[in-house]
Amino acid sequence: MSKRAYKHAWSLNEVMAYIEANTGSMFDPEWVEAPKQNLDSSMAIRDQYNDDVQPHIMTA
Repeated sequence: MSKRAYKHAWSLNEVMAYIEANTGSMFDPEWVEAPKQNLDSSMAIRDQYNDDVQPHIMTA
């Protein structure tokens, strides 16, 4: 959900689809339930600490 130099930021739907698709193989099913149950509060925290800051490049 956050942009990286090597990839675009996934949408919330992409993240949830990836987790759901890999539940039971890559992710413990019990672990998957916790973020789903607390999604609203998790998104509020993410919004509070947004990382959309553009890097500042210094020039001589």
